Amino acid sequence: MKLQIKRERLLASTMIAGIALAGFTAPAMAQTTAATQADQPSQVSDIVVTGSRLRQPNLTTTSPVTQVTGEDIDIQGVTRVEDLVSQLPQAFAAQNSTVANGASGTATVSLRNLGSSRTLVLIDGKRMGYGSPQDDAADLNQIPGQMVERVEVLTGGASAVYGSDAIAGVVNFIMRRNFEGIEIDAQYGFNQHNNDYDGVGNLRNVIAGRAATNPSQFKLPDDNVYTGFSREVNILMGMNAPDDRGNITLYAGYRKNNKVLGRDYDYSACSLGGQDGNSFTCGGSGTSFPGQFTDFDEYAYTVDANGNFIPYQRSLHAYNFGPLNYF
Repeated sequence: MKLQIKRERLLASTMIAGIALAGFTAPAMAQTTAATQADQPSQVSDIVVTGSRLRQPNLTTTSPVTQVTGEDIDIQGVTRVEDLVSQLPQAFAAQNSTVANGASGTATVSLRNLGSSRTLVLIDGKRMGYGSPQDDAADLNQIPGQMVERVEVLTGGASAVYGSDAIAGVVNFIMRRNFEGIEIDAQYGFNQHNNDYDGVGNLRNVIAGRAATNPSQFKLPDDNVYTGFSREVNILMGMNAPDDRGNITLYAGYRKNNKVLGRDYDYSACSLGGQDGNSFTCGGSGTSFPGQFTDFDEYAYTVDANGNFIPYQRSLHAYNFGPLNYF
């Protein structure tokens, strides 16, 4: 009986203690909850992670894709799209602004030096047509530089998708879309060179000596030359449809690139004809006017101003084609 009474008293004291503890802890919990709610914003907006949605071709393809952007065109200051593409290590010289003899007037790209006919050029994933009746490669001159958003270059595995036209690779020009507003872009550039004749021996004396007797073909270039001036002005106008289901883009451009000739540089003002001992000589063409008559063994003659046959001397009668050669 006594044991049961003590147990009831103990249980009652436990209940009283529990009520007392609850009374002390309730205000603390209420304060913590209020502080937490005060720190949190009243409305939480949706959080969208977009980093995993960025398309990165190099993470999903076995062949690397090289990319240049339209901003690179502005930074480089080039007025020709092919000048930017040809700076890539996988691109080799094809028909471009540096070709004079045998030029077709087009600008093409040759990846891995396998030929421009084996390099496929796309615009927004669609094939470009032939650039010239004399060249089956696409003409990059038809691509307006201001409308280029980026250029992607793929050099491996492209023939499996595009066929034998893409054996060397694919160059895909991705154009700007949904452009709205007016944009005016201008580029200006030139080449500068110091003619100090370093590393070419006595070439200054050789050219000066030939200029004394033949000033029409031989002339020392200036010590400091500026050449190859290029200028370009473009205007781009665009407008989207009210329902954003269409876009109209108008583009107009003016471009002029001055010629660069061999006469402006110390190493090309005369056609080098090899060495005579420790000295360089100026060579040239022996098949120009008034011609050369020779059996390539015992004799060689040419015609003087009076129409008489005289012995042909290469150092005097060879035509110096260097100054008029286009770079």
